[in-house]
Amino acid sequence: RGGPIVAGRSWRADRGGGGQKALPTTSVRLAAIAVALVTSLTTCTDESRPPIAGGTAAPTTSAAAPSAPRPGIAMWSGEHLVAEVSTSGVAVGEYELWVDKPCQVGDRPALPITSRAERLGIYAAFDASGADAISWVDALSGRPIQTRSKVIAGKHTKHYVVVFELDHFDYLYERHSTKGVHKHFRIAKTQPTPAHVPVHDMHSTLALLRSWANEMGTRGVVHTVVGRHLYRLEVAVAAKEAIEAAGSRYDAIRIDGVARRYTRKLKLLERRQRWRLWLSDEPIHMPVRAELEGRHRSFLAELLEYRHPKAGAPSPPFAPCSGMTDAAILEQEVAAQQRERIERKTQPRSQSRVDM
Repeated sequence: RGGPIVAGRSWRADRGGGGQKALPTTSVRLAAIAVALVTSLTTCTDESRPPIAGGTAAPTTSAAAPSAPRPGIAMWSGEHLVAEVSTSGVAVGEYELWVDKPCQVGDRPALPITSRAERLGIYAAFDASGADAISWVDALSGRPIQTRSKVIAGKHTKHYVVVFELDHFDYLYERHSTKGVHKHFRIAKTQPTPAHVPVHDMHSTLALLRSWANEMGTRGVVHTVVGRHLYRLEVAVAAKEAIEAAGSRYDAIRIDGVARRYTRKLKLLERRQRWRLWLSDEPIHMPVRAELEGRHRSFLAELLEYRHPKAGAPSPPFAPCSGMTDAAILEQEVAAQQRERIERKTQPRSQSRVDM
């Protein structure tokens, strides 16, 4: 092990070797997707389970200490981690995640969780590819309220806003391009979700999984959103094993899974992506290693740095959350665009050609 982690202090893996290398043909967007699918797009849901109880202070990181009561969301203010993403032994990107102070969305306390991904090595100077995302997650239910994200890949910059409801989510997608005929594209839609099934985003799934890690043998299905797409994951809390990540050894819990994407009509695509995630076998369950099987190559994410959450739990009242999109305004745009699409479909073919 890489030594104890103390509240408010940071720890870094003892990574040996020389300087970092980068793979010019692999964008940071792929690295970000790899980490998102493996370390965030993984959790188990089971409607027969009771909801997790209200929030508590962060548990100790000592494996010998008794387990703390589970909070509504297994993320804590002040928590901060950094992971390196590699493929074929070559570092291609870095992924960072941190948790801010709780805030208030209406009558619900929420936890803002932010992540980013960027390229590594000399090629980062010539390629601005990267991604970042922020979620506001209900601190009592552990489910996302809203997610905003941005992906820069080559000539495209993509923005996403997702607002979660009980049986659907509304999303706004914008794409800006430096080349091509269609340099700006904007669409707002409603995506139905399977009935009576909670839907998560990248951050809330990782949080929920950490709270389930001790339940060995659990199998389940999760529905979660990445960008504007809905995924189904089949998950198994598979085994306890000793592993190495970034030069440090851990007693870990391994999660196995398969991811498949839905179409807009909720038909599952055939392509399957297999992944594995390891969480430290201690009450806080740090994500320490993850693997994703890609179409042409596999990706590996390993924990490099971790900062423990601050001792104690923040107490209400909390300040209102900032930076969120007004859900009512997004709903209005979704409805307006839907009316426009219906009107275009009902236009005579000749009239449509004139308008174009």
